[in-house]
This record gives sequence, C-alpha cells and structure tokens, in this order.
Amino acid sequence: MSNRLEPAFSNHASAQDALLEDISAWKIAVSRLPGVTRIGKENQRLFSELLSSENDADSYLTSSAYYAFTGRNGLWVYQEGASFIPFCWHPNVPGEILVFPARGSYSASILHNFLQTIPEPPCGLRLARVKGGSFVMEETSPMATKLGQSVVFAPVIEHVLDWKYPVRVLSTDLVSKMEGPNFRHVRNHIRQILLKNPEIRNLRDVPSTLLDRFIVEWAGNAATTVYEISDLVNLYRTIMSLSDDPALNVEGLVVLINGRVEALNMWDVSNPNNPTANRFVNLCNTAYSGLADFVMNRTAKCLFAQGIKYLNIGGAETESLDRFKRKFMPAYSIGLHSVEVEFQSFNDMNGAAYNLDRSAVECSN
Repeated sequence: MSNRLEPAFSNHASAQDALLEDISAWKIAVSRLPGVTRIGKENQRLFSELLSSENDADSYLTSSAYYAFTGRNGLWVYQEGASFIPFCWHPNVPGEILVFPARGSYSASILHNFLQTIPEPPCGLRLARVKGGSFVMEETSPMATKLGQSVVFAPVIEHVLDWKYPVRVLSTDLVSKMEGPNFRHVRNHIRQILLKNPEIRNLRDVPSTLLDRFIVEWAGNAATTVYEISDLVNLYRTIMSLSDDPALNVEGLVVLINGRVEALNMWDVSNPNNPTANRFVNLCNTAYSGLADFVMNRTAKCLFAQGIKYLNIGGAETESLDRFKRKFMPAYSIGLHSVEVEFQSFNDMNGAAYNLDRSAVECSN
C-alpha cells in the first residue's frame, strides 16, 4: 500500500472507532434514563401487547414486527403515564436515532419531555414516519417555542428509508378479484404465470434450506458487488428470523415453479384492532415476467379469505417502484415525512452535559 494512503486510512479507522465509542456511551446513558426500556426477545410479547390496542392509518406504526425489523440494531420505548414513544437506531445510518410518533393515550407533552431527556445521539436524531406537514406546524413549532433556542426542527426529504413516495394501502377484495379495465395487463401477467403451473405454499411449510438458497440466488442477481450481496443476504435472513417469534405473528406465502422457490412474500397482522396486513418482503425471480403481479394477487386472495380487508405495501424509494404499487389501485395513500431535530445541548439523566466531539466522528447519510 502506498504511504500516501496510510494516513487517510488511519484517519478513517480512527473516526469509525470514535463513532463506535460514542454509540456505546450513548447506549449506557440511555439505559439510565427513567421511563426507558430496551425491547428484545425477552419482552417482545409485552411490547406487542402494548401495541395491540393501537390503531393507525399507517398500520406499520402498530406493528411490533415492523419495529423489531427496523430497530434490529437497538430498539427502546420511552413511557410516560399511558403514553409511549418507540425509538431505535437507524438501520442504515450508524449513530442516528429514529423517533416514531407517540402511541397510547394522547399527551401533548411526551415528545417535548422526551427530547429534553434523551442524550444527543452521535449522528443526530430524526422524527420518522411523520404524516404530512401539519405535524411540524401544529406540534413542533409550539414545542420549539417552549424549548427556546435549544432546538430546531427541519423537515427533510427521506432518501434512505421507504417513504420518499407515499405509503400505498391496497384493498384485498379489489386486488384478489382483479376486475375491470385497470387490471387488464395484470390479468394477462397472471395467466402467463399460470401456464408455468406454479405451486403456492405457506411459508412454514417450505424447508428453510430452500428459502435460504432462494435468498442467496436473489441477492446475487440484485446486487453488483460481493459486499452488497452479503448485506442483502444478511438483511433477509434477519427478516426470515422474525417468523420464528410467535409474538410477531409473521406469515407468508412461497411460490415454487418446477420444485424451486421463485417468489417469497411475507407480512404480519399483529394488531387485531387494525384489519390491515403489513408487507415486509416481496422477492421474485425477475426471469419470470409477471410473477410479482401473480404474488400480489395470491397474497390478496389469502388475506381476503381470512377477513383482512387491507394490505399495506409501504412506500417507495424510487418512482419506478411507486409506479408498480400504484397499478394495484390503492384504496388510500399516506404521505410521510422525516424531520431532523437539531439541539444545541443535550443532558444525561444526572444533568451533566453529554459531550460529543463531532470532528472525531464520521457519520454517513
């Protein structure tokens, strides 16, 4: 290696080490805060029960499986009376914290109190899945007034997570029947797949070895580098592991053609008060034209037969993916935003300043 490259490599390593140290220190500080509980396998069922009485048009916010997946690097709940706020490490930006909308009995003060209490994350804090722009005007502006010069709320376009484009929620009745001229092309795609004699199985009836082989093959086709393949495989293995926890109520269907897994779809219906399934996975072998349409139709049929009226297929990071989702004629859509929160000072539980030397930390957004 050239000597000229060694200092740059050393500085990069030092920055990463500094970030890891700050992340560790932050976790210790948060663990000491009153009202904060870390969510893991040992108390996942209690968290699911906490969410079970919730209802929200954005049904991912009432799904314990969604929080478990998004918060796979660390998930906590801040409770204040009958209100609570889930928050977690950003799954793609090390050192950044995502704060989700408050749940439970409405409390105008809980987010205000939470933001005054939480220590500064190494790479910042972001309010996630905020509905529309009214939140910033109606809630964050008065809050900023109360907090004075110590806080700035900045709505931003979400480029990393899947709500750059609106969340699309489908009618399982409509998509299962595929009637009318709007579904003409989709029906043609389904007929093409039916000629392949596809076999549909419940997720739990397919050997894990076959599913894992499919994930590895799919990642190999979807990624361009060895590192990307590894990241995708690990990501979907993590999602697959959610189906092992009965508290998360994750279900799915698998499509086999000629004995090989060619498509995988997974969802949860973890909230009995919200008759909506939340889709987490939709992987298809793109060599089969129309397979994604076929899977969407069969998933809708399965859910409709169970009395589940809606299927939340989430938002999108790209226009092309959003266009695919829109062709299923969503029953309704939800525009979401992210809001960056910038503080001039944060305090730990003892009131001592939680200092962070950002010059030594490398954060990527």
